Amino acid sequence: MNTKYLVIADTYPYGYGVEYHLFGIYDTEKEAIDFIINNPEIKIGEDIFHFITKEDYINTYIKKFDGNPIYIGGYQE
Repeated sequence: MNTKYLVIADTYPYGYGVEYHLFGIYDTEKEAIDFIINNPEIKIGEDIFHFITKEDYINTYIKKFDGNPIYIGGYQE
């Protein structure tokens, strides 16, 4: 399987909790980064999600997928 780059973010805007959204699956890391830079705000239902587009933070949205199971994220108290 060719490596893919998933753009995933926790979009839950209220206090405690998580709500992950998959924004896209890309063939290259550059395509994933370009998506985030070109779409800094995305409407999700009634809310607007804002990507943090600073270079040192942008890679936290990108998960490399090579066919093996990956940990997307979760909520712990």
